[in-house]
Amino acid sequence: MLPGLAPSHTRAGFIGGNRLRVEKYAPTPDDYARTESGLWLLPGTVTELEVNKGIEKLSILATSQDTEGMREAANTRRLANILGASSIDWKGCLLGGISDGEDPAQVAMMLAESEMRTFSLDDPSEVDLLRLCGEAACYNARHFDFSFGRPTLKERKVELNPDWFNFLPSGRIKTLWGDILPSVAKSLEYYIKFQRMSFPFVCKDKSLLTPGSISQIRFHPLTGCWESWSYYCRPDGNLNWQFDGYGRLYRNYKTRKVDLETGEIRTIEERGHYLAHRVTWAASPGRYLKKGYHLNHKCSYRRCCNPLHLEQIEASANVRHGVVVQSALRMAEAGSTGSADNYLKPDQLAPYHDEVRQIYIDICKAKGLVY
Repeated sequence: MLPGLAPSHTRAGFIGGNRLRVEKYAPTPDDYARTESGLWLLPGTVTELEVNKGIEKLSILATSQDTEGMREAANTRRLANILGASSIDWKGCLLGGISDGEDPAQVAMMLAESEMRTFSLDDPSEVDLLRLCGEAACYNARHFDFSFGRPTLKERKVELNPDWFNFLPSGRIKTLWGDILPSVAKSLEYYIKFQRMSFPFVCKDKSLLTPGSISQIRFHPLTGCWESWSYYCRPDGNLNWQFDGYGRLYRNYKTRKVDLETGEIRTIEERGHYLAHRVTWAASPGRYLKKGYHLNHKCSYRRCCNPLHLEQIEASANVRHGVVVQSALRMAEAGSTGSADNYLKPDQLAPYHDEVRQIYIDICKAKGLVY
């Protein structure tokens, strides 16, 4: 995870069903606590607010479960007691409310299941790899990257397989199907530029994306893809089928409407849910989509929204590119509908993230950026 807003910052929690509006609680960069890696954490005041709300909600839920005779009531009440006994430091870490010998990471996962409605990981030992704050005793669920635990991540159609990419001496990446992608460093440099033109580096009104959207773009260290962590999947539990696999992001936009009675022209700001790659393409300075053209993923990764991995081509060419990709995958016996085993798990990705984080630091130093 690179410096910036983590997906957990804007997920729904004890505050309510809607995503946490970080621009309200931490409107400027100075409001964020920083980890050694440079990742921003919400201030302790936000954690305190959520804890108080969480105790109230969990207590009400436990009473309701008791009334219905549900066995989950005891665990729900226990989580409320843990929150009530915890202390909060300046980084928003939850500390001290659990018994000796109890694993904070496991408590964080239970809280995530309760407040963020995520699910338990297949391998509980991976939980600690998802920690963001660097405090081993912390069990604040927002200080873990539980986006790895979302149910939709098991509903995969085509995922990034390391065997599909070849790194050239120049640093550029050649795909199995013949497309050339920019180097990871170049994609990362553009990612930094895009990030610096978004909240909280700029005010909300001038941000390229909404705070929720910019927090949901993850930089993939293998290929430089910008992964969108919201994408449409079939909701019936079928693990081998996706609705379309394309990422989705919210974006603010302005429309001009004419009052038919008075003739007055008004500009109205609205927000919509759009294909992620179209959102970032439209938000990138100097990029416009020609009428009748489609955006083609040269990386063949539908969740990617890196403008450097996109090209605008005619619809027929877009279809032909898809045929070439699937043919190359079949010839390589990689299969056209990869499974949940065809991606790198958190422990396998860790070395790649470490390397990319150092590249990030080098780029920031070269540009005189403070993060």
